[in-house]
Amino acid sequence: MTKTLILLFPPDLAHSKANVALAAAAAKLPAVEVVDMPAIYPDGIDISKDGEREALRLL
Repeated sequence: MTKTLILLFPPDLAHSKANVALAAAAAKLPAVEVVDMPAIYPDGIDISKDGEREALRLL
């Protein structure tokens, strides 16, 4: 089965009613993973430092 990955990059997800609603609905679907990237990387992603680790986690 194929899994769908949705990466969210809003500056503040709590203040985006549309993104919150869409993410919540998508997360209820089978084989869908929704990831709030700013929650994982509050200081932003450094592709040089975090890229390899994130690629391994996502693949």
